[in-house]
Amino acid sequence: MTIEGAGGTFGAAREREALPPASEAAVRVAGAEPAPAPVVRKARATDGPAIQKLLAHFAARGDLLHRTLDEIYQHLRDFFVCEADGQVVGVCALWLYWEDLAEVRSLAVLESHGGRGLGRPLSRRASKRRGRWAFGGSSH
Repeated sequence: MTIEGAGGTFGAAREREALPPASEAAVRVAGAEPAPAPVVRKARATDGPAIQKLLAHFAARGDLLHRTLDEIYQHLRDFFVCEADGQVVGVCALWLYWEDLAEVRSLAVLESHGGRGLGRPLSRRASKRRGRWAFGGSSH
């Protein structure tokens, strides 16, 4: 499983959070325009199958617990995804246990997107949600 950190400041957009590319070389193909930066956003219902497929890949290796599609849909409000080129490439969820206890769960990034620092903003975005719960604010 790839869990990476990245330096830099990440903008706090309400729905989407653009991530800076790790390096210009990571997004350039000879003669091509740079690819759009990956974004972290709240999961949508249409993301369910992609989230389940990503988690199942790591569960098969014994790195994560298996989550059924039904479980993912039941807890969809807890998930954030990292999207690159229209594809879900990373996922993270936050489970709230008590008013002062939450757990980052199901944090995973596709190996093909590993080493780009996508795990840190996923976990940060999920952790920000815990603060909103504690103060009764919006969960966006």
